[in-house]
Amino acid sequence: CTDEQPNSTSDGNNGTRGAKFSSNCRRLYQVVAVESGTEYTFSIDTRSEAMNVDTEVFILNTEITTETGIDASTSDSAIDAYYEITNDYNTDKTVFTTSSFTFTPSTNEIVIYVRSLDAVDSSNEVFIDNVTIE
Repeated sequence: CTDEQPNSTSDGNNGTRGAKFSSNCRRLYQVVAVESGTEYTFSIDTRSEAMNVDTEVFILNTEITTETGIDASTSDSAIDAYYEITNDYNTDKTVFTTSSFTFTPSTNEIVIYVRSLDAVDSSNEVFIDNVTIE
């Protein structure tokens, strides 16, 4: 794909602006400063428009330019945490699923990396909002 940035949408949770994956090449990629060795809780609101459109969340300990390592294994050394969202299908645009997990970063800077390889067109979109780390 030539454009990996997620689309913006007004269909975010509670009518806010959110991100939309309408193609399997779209990604969220955000570098965040953290404290190595401290436990954090990651939270994200998602909604998929079709059954079996899963979303993957990676917490990486290094910036990447390709998905080679993370495609090969979810235990790649660049991954501090991995979470698969499989239960967020809803036809109601106002209903999002909140997924949360804890992780402990191995570095002082992480990359939040989110993708949905099954989001392939306007009938199989994934909507993302309210990403937090606490």
